[in-house]
Amino acid sequence: MNHEALFSSFSPVTPDAWKQQIFREIKAATDAEKEAVFNQKLHWLTPEGITVPPFFTRENIHHIPAHPLRQQAGWRSRIEIAVREETAANETARESLAPGTDEIFFDLTHKSSVAWRTLLAGLPADQNLVQLLVSGTLLEDLQRSGDAAGQATLGVHWPGGDAPDIALADAVAAAMNASVPPRLVINGHDYHNAGASATQELAFSLAALTDCLDGLTDRGLTAGSILKATELWLSADTGFFLQIAKLRALRLLVGQLAGAYQAQHSNFRLHVRTARWNKFRQDAYNNMLRCTLEGMAAVLGGCDSLTVEPYNSRYGETDTQSRRIARNVHAILREESYLAKVADPAAGTYFLESLTYSLAQEAWKMFQTVEAHGGYRAARRSGFVQEEIAKVRTERENAIRQGKQVLVGINKYQPAEGESVPENLFEPLSDL
Repeated sequence: MNHEALFSSFSPVTPDAWKQQIFREIKAATDAEKEAVFNQKLHWLTPEGITVPPFFTRENIHHIPAHPLRQQAGWRSRIEIAVREETAANETARESLAPGTDEIFFDLTHKSSVAWRTLLAGLPADQNLVQLLVSGTLLEDLQRSGDAAGQATLGVHWPGGDAPDIALADAVAAAMNASVPPRLVINGHDYHNAGASATQELAFSLAALTDCLDGLTDRGLTAGSILKATELWLSADTGFFLQIAKLRALRLLVGQLAGAYQAQHSNFRLHVRTARWNKFRQDAYNNMLRCTLEGMAAVLGGCDSLTVEPYNSRYGETDTQSRRIARNVHAILREESYLAKVADPAAGTYFLESLTYSLAQEAWKMFQTVEAHGGYRAARRSGFVQEEIAKVRTERENAIRQGKQVLVGINKYQPAEGESVPENLFEPLSDL
């Protein structure tokens, strides 16, 4: 079979030729005025301080290695259940045992004790399906519980607060020698929903991972084994291309960090959840569209697992319908959009590759700043992390309230009975 090179008959177009064509389209009298319009109106400055030009060519990525950042296509659909009361959580889990659900994930980080038999009643004894996220106070209790040990995968939340937990590090190090080691969870969702920029979300998550690596390598574990057991959590909002690039940038950053620890690989698991901060009661059905767009960004960015939250989950108003719609987003992305067929669809695209590497560079600079403050816990203790997020949050809040950043149904195209912009746009940064 002969394969025709479809573009061989076209001459390459240089960046200067693209710019000259744009100048011909700009309605201005002089070249100086056209240059001003080109620089001031056609360039986009992101909250991360990255300037995005109006076009990209091969020259923008000539310095970037041409290889996918993820080798395996597809993702696992996760249903997250924050456990307040065991019977209700169990009922939600059993309802969620629908075709296409790959993981039932119980968040127990706010529980000091758990009725394990009630929580897990009627659920399959499948460690790939049922997963438990615990804090340090529950870790030893769960390890002693034979009922839960063989029925679920254990995830341990690595604390994000400023106080070192030596007992937790010792317990995790001991548990890592088990036949089925626990998963170590680094939670970047909190930074995102507190208003952090993509650069901050990456940098602070990387700093928390470094804290975890330091704490466990000091106890004799190898960096490679720790990374293999690590699950990094990020969120995706409706800044579509920026979110794709952010997730891809994380793989670059962890790879660079792994090299510093002389790890043989940088394998880790990337879990993404749709953003929570931009979901409001006003015109709530728009939240469904936001969740779908965010899920698509997560998949194209290369997540290993994905939680699409129900459109009314931020206010604790989920019901059977909203949970079913959230589950169905996975089916749309998989079965109707075929997004599970390609491992890294952004690889080689001029814009996304350039944005990925720009984000990685800026995040690495901020990560180094955190390290210069004495590391992650010292930076939290001094208030540096909180202050940096607060600066960005204030800018984003002002942009939304002034209408410079559009949220459909919230500050633009409000329904007739619509309310004003909510008082609390973002969520507080967790002390966990």
